[in-house]
Amino acid sequence: MMIKGIIFDVDGVIFDSEKLHLEAWKKVFRKRNIFLKDEQSGVGYSDREFLLELKAKGIIPPDINIREIQEEKLSELIELADKDIQLFSGVKELLSSLKNRYLFCVASNSDRKFISKILKNTNLISYFKYITTVNDVQNPKPHPDIYILSAKRMGLEPNECVVIEDSSVGVEAAKRAEMKCIAVAHSLPKEKLQKADLILEQISTDKIIDFIRK
Repeated sequence: MMIKGIIFDVDGVIFDSEKLHLEAWKKVFRKRNIFLKDEQSGVGYSDREFLLELKAKGIIPPDINIREIQEEKLSELIELADKDIQLFSGVKELLSSLKNRYLFCVASNSDRKFISKILKNTNLISYFKYITTVNDVQNPKPHPDIYILSAKRMGLEPNECVVIEDSSVGVEAAKRAEMKCIAVAHSLPKEKLQKADLILEQISTDKIIDFIRK
């Protein structure tokens, strides 16, 4: 089946924004005398799933208000989004090279307010007619819902889409949606991305085009 659509994760693929999430979490928890280790960053997970995991592991109190923490973290994150957001190398070239040949969609486990803000702040919003976020589905990644919905919005079948991801959670979601997946090792080492069909150290327009055309 010919590829007609490219679905992009955002944090860790388009923007070097995973560190903003970690900073926001640290600010929220510091007020409560809770201190996360750097590896407890929740890369790829939705905020709710990350908090539930921390609670299950006893890292945060069992009676903590999940919704309150989510809202506070989102507020911190949106404030950080007004600062300098860094695009990963190669992203603008990739988008410019492919925009007239493929449909684009964003699919993120982050909140729509944050995603919309950073896309607007960096003048990338015009590339994406379709935006799917954690707000649009009942089950976030690693469930396939976000990717299945993204394909449906573009009017495509799953096997007509390629996903670009940076997390093991996202790669699993893409494969469960029966889509081809390219992983970029911006956030995690390659060995944690082995389920992807192609693993890159960074965004490479030539390598991605070669993969899509095959």
